[in-house]
Amino acid sequence: MMMSTMWFRGGICAAVGFLLIVWVIAIVEDSQFKSESSSFSKKVEIKGSSIVGYHQGKLSWRIKTAYIWAGRSPYLFRADRIESGTLYNSDGDVVIDEIEAERVRVNTKSKTLSAFDNISGLFIQRVTNEKKVRINADELRYFSNNKRTYLYKNVRITRDDMVIYPRHGIEIDNDKNMAYAEKGVVIESDEFMVSANKIVFYIDDDYSEMSGDVRLERIAEQEDTDKNELNALDLREQRLRQKKTSLVCDYMMHRYKDDNDVIKIRGNIYITQEGKRITGDHGYYNKKAGDYALRGRVTIKATSLEWVLNKSSESFKNEDIKASIEMPVEVSATQLQFDSSDKRLELTGGVKLTLKDKVITCEKLVFNDADHWVTLIGNVTLVKQTGERIVCSLLKLNIDDETVMATQGVVTEFIVK
Repeated sequence: MMMSTMWFRGGICAAVGFLLIVWVIAIVEDSQFKSESSSFSKKVEIKGSSIVGYHQGKLSWRIKTAYIWAGRSPYLFRADRIESGTLYNSDGDVVIDEIEAERVRVNTKSKTLSAFDNISGLFIQRVTNEKKVRINADELRYFSNNKRTYLYKNVRITRDDMVIYPRHGIEIDNDKNMAYAEKGVVIESDEFMVSANKIVFYIDDDYSEMSGDVRLERIAEQEDTDKNELNALDLREQRLRQKKTSLVCDYMMHRYKDDNDVIKIRGNIYITQEGKRITGDHGYYNKKAGDYALRGRVTIKATSLEWVLNKSSESFKNEDIKASIEMPVEVSATQLQFDSSDKRLELTGGVKLTLKDKVITCEKLVFNDADHWVTLIGNVTLVKQTGERIVCSLLKLNIDDETVMATQGVVTEFIVK
């Protein structure tokens, strides 16, 4: 019994002693590793030169730095700062140029390049060879095998006055010259701010697609902002610009080409501004043509119709017209189109205007700001709350001289005050 007890105690002592030895060795090795890590145990130093990466015999990347070194591994190179760097696609075209960074790590075995801290560079549009889009981040990883670049931490993509902020980094397909952010993005400019769940940015084409809870907010212009420009606008445009506008939809496409902006939206469209809300299924905007369109289940709800007109309702002498302009209204149709150059608004397809004291229906409504006529066309019906009723094929209202005219198949007559 005593021998077995002594053997048991001896075994414990031996085990404890072995663990102590392993622990001491681990401490020593760890301290050596940290010591080597801090100095990197430099084996090769290259000064004032550049290092070039190839994949399957084709140029993949190039960096220029004042100082590059390698340690025990013949595959791993490091540099304190990139003076300039370039990334290429599979065809040897430059896709990102003028790269700068504080720290760089190159692994020639895995054919990867990693850069850290204060990274900047320029996207190259392969069609025009222009350097329009600047990138900034604190971490960049480039993989030669699949020609993918990833940007993380404080990512910022700048084009002219527009800045894109991916919430959780961005992936770049160098061969297609496309950038993806799939975990949220915010876009800011002097005029608007947009957020969405996903964005695809086509660098060559100045083309982007956003999807998932797309929200755009157009910043209201101040009354003292660019007075010369505001004075050149009519009263209606001044009022609209001086109010914040919000847009919500499921999808938005934006293309910038030939100094023009084209936007397409779809899915659960809600456009809101103080005193009004507009909805639809599909939308289109062409800045140069001044063309706006909404299609699908188009509705307009407003506290009044005064925002449509280029003069105040107070200037109207006809009390019935004045009252109709000032009261809340709901409009529905299948299509809304506005040509800002001709100042012509058209509503088509089952048009219905609901006011507090009347309901008006027709097939088409045209508001021509140039000649001050509002024209209702096709199966026009006006029913007042008092029971007065008119049915005709054409009903016209002149905003300027405040006259109303019904023609073509009028079946009920009434007196306009």
